Amino acid sequence: MLTVIHNLGIMKNQNNLVLILVIAIISFQTTIAQYDLNENLNKIIEKSLNELIGIPGLSLAIVKNDTIVLLKSFGYSDVENKIKANTKTPYYIASTTKSFTGTLAQILHDEGVIDLDLPITGYKPIKDFKNKELFRNITIRNLLTHTSGISNGYLVWRNATSGEYTHDKLVDVLEHYTSPLDNNKSFKYDNLGYNIFDLILQEEFNLDWKKLLDERIFTPLKMNNTTAFYSKVVNNKWPTAKPYLTIENVNAPTKANSKKDEKTMQAAGGLYTSIEDITHWLLFNTNKGVFNGKRIYSEKTLKQTHKAYATVDKMGVLFQETGYGLGWHNALFQDTKVLYHNGGFIGHSARIAFMPEEKIGIAVFVNESFFGDNVADLLISFAFNYFLGKNEAIETYMEEIESLKGRVNRMSESYTKSMSERKNRLSSLTLNLSEYVGKYENDGFGTITIDVEDNKLIIQIGLLKSEAFYAIDKNTVEVEFSGPGSITKMAFVLENSQIKGIKHKGLEFKKQ
Repeated sequence: MLTVIHNLGIMKNQNNLVLILVIAIISFQTTIAQYDLNENLNKIIEKSLNELIGIPGLSLAIVKNDTIVLLKSFGYSDVENKIKANTKTPYYIASTTKSFTGTLAQILHDEGVIDLDLPITGYKPIKDFKNKELFRNITIRNLLTHTSGISNGYLVWRNATSGEYTHDKLVDVLEHYTSPLDNNKSFKYDNLGYNIFDLILQEEFNLDWKKLLDERIFTPLKMNNTTAFYSKVVNNKWPTAKPYLTIENVNAPTKANSKKDEKTMQAAGGLYTSIEDITHWLLFNTNKGVFNGKRIYSEKTLKQTHKAYATVDKMGVLFQETGYGLGWHNALFQDTKVLYHNGGFIGHSARIAFMPEEKIGIAVFVNESFFGDNVADLLISFAFNYFLGKNEAIETYMEEIESLKGRVNRMSESYTKSMSERKNRLSSLTLNLSEYVGKYENDGFGTITIDVEDNKLIIQIGLLKSEAFYAIDKNTVEVEFSGPGSITKMAFVLENSQIKGIKHKGLEFKKQ
């Protein structure tokens, strides 16, 4: 009997040794494989930043299961001051904000604070409108899944871009300038639903979506470099990633004419966050409500947030879209389910995507918006293929970067030629520049302000500002509010040699 026990002990020790060896081999293989992934991603990024010089900086994160597989930053967050990007650098992530707002909405629903499935005509401010017909049979869930069947470009513009509004004015614009889409409430991506959700939180519940995100999501997930408050960014002097564009100069990044303030940090696109913080967000989502081994919200809450409520059938650059949940696109990467959201603003590109069943998450932030998104897509494609065991030759990606470089050069040459031609145009204005100075009002859209600086007309709408270039048509100028290449025209309306107003984007602005 003792002999048997002794032999069993030897076998047990041998088995333990074999197990240790197997674990060591697997760990070694995983380390080698992870090195290959890191090395190839580094090659793609370094070639991108070297070839596409207008892209100053990039941050990348990958998580799998409960682990951060990769967390790195490259290049510069601030070129002029030679500040390098790091994993704590806050980037503006634009519409990827919707995934946070949508999750917050589900949390409030589960807590009984709001009901996502009640008609919004039962909530302020809509329930106080004189004519509520257009808003009947629309729920908050419709608003957040882009299936409301209504449109209001004026409200979206003021919230996201110009920042020219008071709270009462937003309510007025919602009541009087909303129109039907006549699309049978089918999916139509827009910021509007999230802007209306914000108004409902304020008017009906006296709640602030920015504070709620702090309390319900950022604090429990320890997202210390994340905020929806622009005042926090300014007051704490956060070293944010500055916005750049590649189009004007292929040999150096060009600072973008991009501004945010407290008013334009809105529920459809209004967050600064770091790539390090986004690993927490990815882990929370891939682990269905668990972060750092602690359950933050129920698996049901995450399931309801991720679930597709709208049907979508559209092929994008990377993904075949199949639906839309509460702030998350539902899609397929080849045959594998993906949840994702992209964000873009002048000088900013953001990508967040994860495979829920495989528990793989990826995020890429770039402080450039012409070609930064293309580079982000390449990185996501390579990483997802890698984890799915469909390794692609790194040379394919290098060739794609070369192709991008050609597009950058062609676009830059075209833009330079266009700018030279515009700057050499003779004035098409028939009056002295001083006579064009003033304020021009459109009740829905807002105010256009015109001044003269250095013998040039300077035109401003809210936070947006542009030099006016002479157009070919008489008494018409061209402006670039959204960065180089975003040319729009403004035609002055004259009667008896007196300026009465401006026509811009099909709207009339009366001179005050």
